[in-house]
Amino acid sequence: MKKSLIKGGFIVLMAALALTGCFLPDEDPFVVSIAITKQPTKKTYNIDDKLDTTGMEVTAYFEDGTSKVVNDYSTSGFDSASPGEKTVIVTYKDKTAEFKVTVNGGTPTKTLSSIAITTPPSKTTYNVGEDLVLTGLVVTATYSDGTSEAVTVTASNISGYDKNKTGATQTVTVTYQSKTATFTVTVRVAVSANDYNITGSGTAFTATKGTTTVATGAIQAVIDGIRTHANSAAAAIYFGDGTPLDIGTASISFNNTGGTWGAITLSGKITSTSDNYTIYIATTVSVTSNAEIGNTTPSNSAKGDAVRNEGNLTIKAGTVQADQIAVKNGEPTSGTLNIQGGTVKTNWAAIAVRNSNGTVNISGGTISATNAGTVISNILAGVVNITGGTVSGAMGDAVYNTDAAGKINISGGEVKATSGSAVNNHSTGTVNISGGTVSATTGNAIYNDSTGKITVSQAAGATTRITSANVSSSSGTIFLRNVTGATASTELLEIKGGTVENTSTNTNARTIYIGGAGTVNISGGTVSATAGRAVENNGNGVINISGGTVSAGAGRAVNNGFTGAINISGGTVSADTGIAVYIVSTGKVTISGTATISSGNATNTEGTITMDAGNTTAGTRLEINGGTVQNTRYNSNTTSIPGGYAIYNAANNANMVTIFSSAVITGKKYGAP
Repeated sequence: MKKSLIKGGFIVLMAALALTGCFLPDEDPFVVSIAITKQPTKKTYNIDDKLDTTGMEVTAYFEDGTSKVVNDYSTSGFDSASPGEKTVIVTYKDKTAEFKVTVNGGTPTKTLSSIAITTPPSKTTYNVGEDLVLTGLVVTATYSDGTSEAVTVTASNISGYDKNKTGATQTVTVTYQSKTATFTVTVRVAVSANDYNITGSGTAFTATKGTTTVATGAIQAVIDGIRTHANSAAAAIYFGDGTPLDIGTASISFNNTGGTWGAITLSGKITSTSDNYTIYIATTVSVTSNAEIGNTTPSNSAKGDAVRNEGNLTIKAGTVQADQIAVKNGEPTSGTLNIQGGTVKTNWAAIAVRNSNGTVNISGGTISATNAGTVISNILAGVVNITGGTVSGAMGDAVYNTDAAGKINISGGEVKATSGSAVNNHSTGTVNISGGTVSATTGNAIYNDSTGKITVSQAAGATTRITSANVSSSSGTIFLRNVTGATASTELLEIKGGTVENTSTNTNARTIYIGGAGTVNISGGTVSATAGRAVENNGNGVINISGGTVSAGAGRAVNNGFTGAINISGGTVSADTGIAVYIVSTGKVTISGTATISSGNATNTEGTITMDAGNTTAGTRLEINGGTVQNTRYNSNTTSIPGGYAIYNAANNANMVTIFSSAVITGKKYGAP
């Protein structure tokens, strides 16, 4: 009875499931077929490669009409051991599909590991202008399987060779399938058969002319041998073979002892570690240099010049350099140095050119010093004439004049410093600037550290520009220091033409700063400040303005900060929106003649001429007996316009101001008669 009930219940359950369309969980419906609906990305193989089915899509189709993408398929039939077309079989639940791939022929895959120069080219030394020759070059490639072979390279595989660049050894790079190897070559200047060519090293040198050996032995013996062979005729001497001729601790002397030199021309490269000099040129000897001349004596030795000249030296090209003094001229008595091109430099905090009692003429080239080094030091009665070229300093001075008899004349070119002074007159000697640019970035364009006179003018056809962006309130583009011995009658600075400026937008900037006694005369040219003060008299000096233009923007054109006197009898003193003349202390300002004092000052507590409120000492501080004082903001028909003061005396003491009837005043007056 119980068994019958159970059996009957099972039959009823199955019937119910059938009516509702529900079955117990089972496998997918029967697979009818499969297909490769997306081919694999990789269809081409090399010998011994593995099958890669990336990108392939396999779809299974079922008896109930449904389908789906499947991943649990298997593959067979792929064989990369031999080349040819291969059929790959894909199997899923006993159903198959296939696709074809190609296996390329050849040996098993190997990769390039490196290349090396097994044998350098037969030719590794060239004359300038010669093309690189690869004959004899063997480049060997090494592969990942340990094998190697010589490979062919052509000019297209080569880089780094410059047939026009002489000097240091050149590194030539060979590139083959992204791998590189290098070899070195030397490019030298071809020595003319008419030149004396000196080669060698240590104490063994040889001088040849064409195929003739002229002299052998120590370097000075070879130099003397060339003098004898030339027999007073012109001699062109070439140092080295493209690389520097190293004469060690020795020196070369071109002198007329034992014979007479004709005109000498130097080229090539020479260097020494001499404590004295690499090359010495005696009196009555004339040398033109296109050579690279160096002295590599360590900078901490304080010894070793590249060239010492007492004769006549003209530098047209090449580089003359030393860690100490590159060129020492005119010691002890004479010497003329002409720099027309090339480079002269000190590589340490030393001196590029030191001139004692000689003459230095610079018309081209670059003369420079690094760090706190001095570019040109004029130490005795020497004369330095700069008509062109660039004299460039960094933290040190570009031109330093240290003797009462010393003279610096600048009529062209560029003299500049970064944080140092472009021109430092450290003596009673004179500095005359009639053209060119004298500039400093943050230092002084001109620093007068003694009682010597600085003259700035502009010659016909020339342009004179003295400029800096100095932001010190106690210095300036031109800084006249408070020095012992200067009196009110000592003329320290005369400006007759050209442009003197401070381009900084800092209100502390000064264009001309007088720190003590002495006289400044401005009769022409332009003196300007962008935001600060054009002329600052901060001592008991005297400033006479009889012509030219002194101007400021929002700052002060002329500031009389102490007891010194300012006399304006001509020219124009102006400020855009600032103050044309500011009187701080007891120093007197006198305006006369044809002078024009002007501003567009619009404030209610300032004017074109402003007198400080602290200036209460009895006596006249401002006298106007001629000229014109005006405020361009003033309009007599509209008194409500703010500002417009021609004179504003903050002390409100009319006794401090004297105005003559011959003066023209346009604008309001406060604290003035």
